[in-house]
Amino acid sequence: IAILVRTNNQAQTVKMSLSKRRIPSVIYSIDNVFDSHEAMELERFLGAASDPSNMKKVRAALVTDILGISGEELDIAGQDPLIWDEQLAVFAECNYLWNKQGFINMFRHFMMRKRVKERLVLFHNGERRITNLLHLSEILHKVWVERKPGVTGLVRWLSEQRDASRMKLEEHLLRLESDDDAVKIVTIHKSKGLEFPVVFCPFNWGGSEVNDREIIFHDESKERNLVLDLGCNEKSLSAARKELLSENIRLLYVALTRAKKRCYLVWGRINSSETSAMAYLFHYARNNEQDADEDIVTALKNYFVDIKDSELLDDLKMLEKRAEGAIDVSVLPFPVDGKYDFYKGDMEQFFCRNFAGKIDDTFKISSYSSLTSGSSASHDIRDIDAGTRTAFKDSPEPYQQSGMQDIFSFPKGARAGIFFHDLFEQVDFSYSEAGAREELVAGKLREYGFGAIWKGAVCDMINKVLDAPFYAKEKVIKLSEIDKASRVNEMEFYFPLKMIAPVTIKKVFQDYGKVVVNDDHSDWIDNLMFSPSKGFMKGYMDMVFCHEGRFFLVDWKSNYLGNSITHYGEPNINEVMERESYILQYHLYILALHQYLRLKAAAYNYEDSFGGVFYIFMRGVDDSKTRGSGIFYDLPDVSLINRLGKALIPGYGE
Repeated sequence: IAILVRTNNQAQTVKMSLSKRRIPSVIYSIDNVFDSHEAMELERFLGAASDPSNMKKVRAALVTDILGISGEELDIAGQDPLIWDEQLAVFAECNYLWNKQGFINMFRHFMMRKRVKERLVLFHNGERRITNLLHLSEILHKVWVERKPGVTGLVRWLSEQRDASRMKLEEHLLRLESDDDAVKIVTIHKSKGLEFPVVFCPFNWGGSEVNDREIIFHDESKERNLVLDLGCNEKSLSAARKELLSENIRLLYVALTRAKKRCYLVWGRINSSETSAMAYLFHYARNNEQDADEDIVTALKNYFVDIKDSELLDDLKMLEKRAEGAIDVSVLPFPVDGKYDFYKGDMEQFFCRNFAGKIDDTFKISSYSSLTSGSSASHDIRDIDAGTRTAFKDSPEPYQQSGMQDIFSFPKGARAGIFFHDLFEQVDFSYSEAGAREELVAGKLREYGFGAIWKGAVCDMINKVLDAPFYAKEKVIKLSEIDKASRVNEMEFYFPLKMIAPVTIKKVFQDYGKVVVNDDHSDWIDNLMFSPSKGFMKGYMDMVFCHEGRFFLVDWKSNYLGNSITHYGEPNINEVMERESYILQYHLYILALHQYLRLKAAAYNYEDSFGGVFYIFMRGVDDSKTRGSGIFYDLPDVSLINRLGKALIPGYGE
């Protein structure tokens, strides 16, 4: 079905009316995607993602329909540092991914994490909004790949395209939404050459009056020269009206010849219709002889004013009779309760069928976070420290922003966690040039919106972490001994997952029977409250390194446990490991690494080739004061890893 309209405003009116009645429709438009509302909102989001430390840009992005934060919610977030940190983390993550993996990977992560499609589809024109946003992302990805403008350069390019005075490219015209089952709304001009089974023409009653002071028309010479008459004399006015009436007749012809099977045309005594093409063709031209020199539009108007409604209907009935069944004239019924009823005959009783089937929602991509948070959503980037959200519960000295700029008073929150992770990815462990390390830290502080006053504290922390002895089984390792070629950052993994439930994992550790951290490891097991699921397990290992033939797994933790080294001793760290279910996390990561190495490295075996896992609570590492402070180490027995593998992975060990 197609509805033919004269103007874009009419197209929007029709679409809005259909949307209210839940009838899907699409507009064949020649508008430019950079003129859309979504282009403006995307520019605001990218501005914040490119500069997450700019609070003005962040607030502007948050209140877009894309992110859907209301003014009230923004005010609440501004008063609660924890909520505000969660909002800022979105932009910090996007900035990180944008710089590391490019625009399109960042955009996909953002769309999925913030469920943008789910939010936009709730709007009456939701499909149009989603189409525009995806179209814009494709254009920006192409620019990112071909021109390599950089983060700020891409934002600037988008801003330039939104300039109304800028010349637009055809490839930037609006795309259609999915139109398989939708009503097509098309301007008559754009419908030329197209055909549709059923066509509605509701707006062909436009008049032919010319009211401009400057009249444009073609003279009647052979050359048909274009004339601009600034004096607006009657002869010029008559010629201009005649040309407009001719154009209206041509457009009516185009509209009526687009239908293959049926065409609906609306006609009647509508405002301005007395000088329309239909008034001329259906009534005036049929009943009057015309003088070539007369002002045809004025004569048409005078004739139509005097004609009665019954005479209008008689003219149409004559057309119907001459058409011999090709034309049917129906009088619009009077509305009842604001609605028109066009149906003549026995009304069939319709009913809504009830869905009695069952949708299998057990197949999904799970993660450590989804297992421990009771959520089915997986995380697409590394799990940022859960402990950054709250201070250590038994810390005798609460966190305060003091005048000191030591590592304990460094800001908490998700943004700080991402900052530290990024820093340890970039720093060269084995390169001890202080100037280069300080330059890296200064740059990252600016990038994440932290003040330069923290440079000394952060550099001191890095030096302590890299120089601290890591006490592994039968080995003492320093990270400063590990060069870049011997480590892999952000090692992503997937492994297939059987149907599992919380009891599956509980049984593995309970049957194993050995102490994992403390005398009772039931606390972290009780945190497992996920729905039964199967599919894949996904995660990111912060770092894997190889030293003297053994592989080690490292997880960086920026959790705040207190404002002195004493708070980062073994008892406190063990409690955090259980409370945040990090025990499960590192067993899953070890299983994934073990599975990878045993399939890829012929000489690998767990007992001789795997050295263990380190959880580094970086704020509290200072071996000069307390041996092993801030560092958790474990080397699970291979029998436990195999038990876990058999419980989770289909065909494990075969």
